[in-house]
Amino acid sequence: MDPLMEDVRVCRSCGHIDPADSRGRCPTCGVFLDLAIVPRAEAEQIARQQRRRVLRRRLVRYGVALAFVGGAATWALGVYFDIGVDPPSATTSVSASVAPSTWAQVRRTPENTGFIPDQAPFPHKVRWTYRTSGPLLASPAVVESHVYLTTGDGRTLALERQTGHVVWEYPSGGPSSSTPAVAGELVIFAIRPGRVMALNRRTGARVWEADLKHPILASPIVMHGTVYIGTADKKLHALDAATGRRRWAFTAKDWVVDAVAYANERVIVASRYSRIHVVSVETGRERLVYDTGLGRHLGAGVAIQGDRAYFGTVRGRVWAIDWQATTYPLERAMLFLKINLYLWACSHNRRCRRRPSGPDA
Repeated sequence: MDPLMEDVRVCRSCGHIDPADSRGRCPTCGVFLDLAIVPRAEAEQIARQQRRRVLRRRLVRYGVALAFVGGAATWALGVYFDIGVDPPSATTSVSASVAPSTWAQVRRTPENTGFIPDQAPFPHKVRWTYRTSGPLLASPAVVESHVYLTTGDGRTLALERQTGHVVWEYPSGGPSSSTPAVAGELVIFAIRPGRVMALNRRTGARVWEADLKHPILASPIVMHGTVYIGTADKKLHALDAATGRRRWAFTAKDWVVDAVAYANERVIVASRYSRIHVVSVETGRERLVYDTGLGRHLGAGVAIQGDRAYFGTVRGRVWAIDWQATTYPLERAMLFLKINLYLWACSHNRRCRRRPSGPDA
């Protein structure tokens, strides 16, 4: 008799072959209902099909696992090394001046230090006064022979530094609480309804306007051809200083109402909640996040000196952090899990809840 015509028992689920007189469940997969008596040739064909099906399933599983691991590794490396699709570069390299006798933007230096090397003046009398019909909610910028300021009655002005006479006046269409930033031939400022404007600093003529569509309370700073300014939609915007076009926007935890600090190709932004974000100026991607904790709302912007960034909270605490550090991928999630596991363990451990007392404690 041809062996291929011999009847055998085959499991259609896994392809296992037994003699035809075998009884009970399949010894390989344990099924009972999917057993059949067929010729050996047909049984071997079923077994080959099942082996191919099992191989395909394994390859699919390995492929999915490899894709997941590769994707996670690519994402982690991209976050850590700031790799990804870069936004458009700035079309100019202009920055606000830090020359002597110049205060070209809010807090003067890009590090937000508010320091000037000039000798402090000792005035004996008021040289001149300029009055507006609305309040002045921001400090002016001073560059060369002009003083630039925004007003609460919807104007931006250039005044003679020595006399206070109006050089030009621009009706901005809304009140402002932002200090202008003077960079190159431009005066860049924001009005509270949500628009950023650039004027020619010699004539007051408008060069460009960008509508960010949300209230603006922060002052702009200008470094290396980019305007950095925060808005009430929880975003930090980076605009091209020459055109006003948006290079990128970073979403923070809460309103951004203070000027950012800039150093070493990074900007540090403080949201009104409790987080400090360090963002790459080239990509707009976050490099570091520091959380002061619930209820510790930040009171003002950040000042940088060396490798430390300094900021305070509304309850009187001052913090200093290493702003050049990097937040690792999933670091915050792992820290959150670690803290919660520790608190859970303490709640179930009397030794954690009940500390020993005495000299040996």
